[in-house]
Amino acid sequence: MRLILELTLTKEEFILDYRPLCLSYFKNALSEYQSGASFERYYAPSTNKPFTFAVGLNRAAFNGDKITISHKRIKIFWSTDEIETGITFYNALLQQKYKWYPLPMGNSMRLEHIAIEKEVIISANDIEIAFASPLCVRKHDKERNYDQYFSYGKEGFDEMLRQVLKRQLVEQGILQDNLLNDFSLEAISYKKTVVKHHGQYIEVTLGNFWMHGDIRLLTHFYLAGIGSRRSGGFGYFNVLKQGGD
Repeated sequence: MRLILELTLTKEEFILDYRPLCLSYFKNALSEYQSGASFERYYAPSTNKPFTFAVGLNRAAFNGDKITISHKRIKIFWSTDEIETGITFYNALLQQKYKWYPLPMGNSMRLEHIAIEKEVIISANDIEIAFASPLCVRKHDKERNYDQYFSYGKEGFDEMLRQVLKRQLVEQGILQDNLLNDFSLEAISYKKTVVKHHGQYIEVTLGNFWMHGDIRLLTHFYLAGIGSRRSGGFGYFNVLKQGGD
């Protein structure tokens, strides 16, 4: 299930580190929905979160730690491959309609409209995709509590991406190891960039790619996102074309 949220801001200035604000907004919606009955399902410590999202900031101007959005409107594109999760979030967010939610810098946002987006039915083993939120590939060193990030083309990217995706499938209960055997991601046009997330700058990738693999696998990545930190606003993509070049 894929959702589109349209929100209004009270001020033009929006904080650069905006993804945690969206997480806070989701948490608030779940805590108020059915007396918080679903909150622990998604936000208890070490809980798998089967969703992803991207934020649309059309005609935005970036200036240091601030973003200026002259029309004072943003969109959040949210997606999951679990129907129950989709229904829960849709109902929780629907209850937030027309309610102002406080943001940093004296700003606030209000949900004006929420809709279920028509999904693309993936029917080919090759799809052209465009990342609406960056692809994040993270290697976490538990002993040193240190994170290393890999962008496309960086040495070790392919190996680390495969490890991340294997872990993603296990966490989602998709245990067929052979699903990844034929998977590949080939750049059409891309750029390495850095984004601010929870106060830190991390290395990520944006752009258009050809993705090849089992249709079930491609469908999962399309709906649940791909890579690391998906529920934090990374790995959301749109399908532009199917079936080769």
